Amino acid sequence: MNTNYEVKVFKSANNQSTMDVQSLLTGKKMYNEKETCTDEGYHQSEYSYSGRMIFTICEHGKTSAKAFVPKKRMKPLLHSIINHTFHKLYGVNEGMKGADRWENFGHKNGTGRKISILFNKYFNNKKNKDVYQYIVQIEEGPVNENNSFVHGQTKRVKKMFSLEEMTEMAHEVYDFIHHEELKGMLNDRPLFTVMTNKSQTKNNAQAL
Repeated sequence: MNTNYEVKVFKSANNQSTMDVQSLLTGKKMYNEKETCTDEGYHQSEYSYSGRMIFTICEHGKTSAKAFVPKKRMKPLLHSIINHTFHKLYGVNEGMKGADRWENFGHKNGTGRKISILFNKYFNNKKNKDVYQYIVQIEEGPVNENNSFVHGQTKRVKKMFSLEEMTEMAHEVYDFIHHEELKGMLNDRPLFTVMTNKSQTKNNAQAL
């Protein structure tokens, strides 16, 4: 296999839409440098880690949108799905209009991206009982000076998941993040914020 490839940690597709999850945990510009002060008063350089996972949803024949979720937010989210406690933390909705949901919003260069995950309940007429599912929605569009979406210019896509399929996604992504963290530690490139002595700044900046 050609080693020059991108990994899709998870992918789910049906006739209506496709969602995949990719990694932006490693590579250039994962560390943002700033100076900090220790308890002893010594100045050190701190490299703040900014790795993320990328969610992409494509509604077939319509449009697609992406969202970027920081690693530190991904792990507790995935943990709640794996342990079936998501609904206790973020509530149960009946449709997309409910306020109970997990959200992550970010913006860069005038473009905002928001991903929402809902635990949804609906009545299935064929089964004659309530059925539960996850709904993942991504909104993408220009933002105003208050970092709110400009009205009428936002793309919105969504995909539904059964409880089983969402749990599969959570396991795959959680394990992938853990493996990348372990690999980073072994290669002396930890996927965490790191600090160096002032005299070591130049060498460490080149290493990261």
